[in-house]
Amino acid sequence: FISMHTKEAPVDPVTGQHALNFNGRVTRGSVKNMQLVNDGQPDAILFQFGKVDKNDFTLDYTWPLTPLQAFGVAISALAYKLANEGG
Repeated sequence: FISMHTKEAPVDPVTGQHALNFNGRVTRGSVKNMQLVNDGQPDAILFQFGKVDKNDFTLDYTWPLTPLQAFGVAISALAYKLANEGG
């Protein structure tokens, strides 16, 4: 059994805003951007999902997640946030 949690975004000293490092894979800021890490290894990113254009997102994942699990997490994040934003 592997326990994961969302990675906390540190404050960028230049902008003063919270920002995650997606290593160039995510190009737009969004509340939908997220990374999941293993509880035992907080520097090992197992899943990342983020906005790259107005209606386009990127999804990266690795073991122990399967493609279906990663897609399910991404869709859940989109659906939850869209429902709470009203559109």
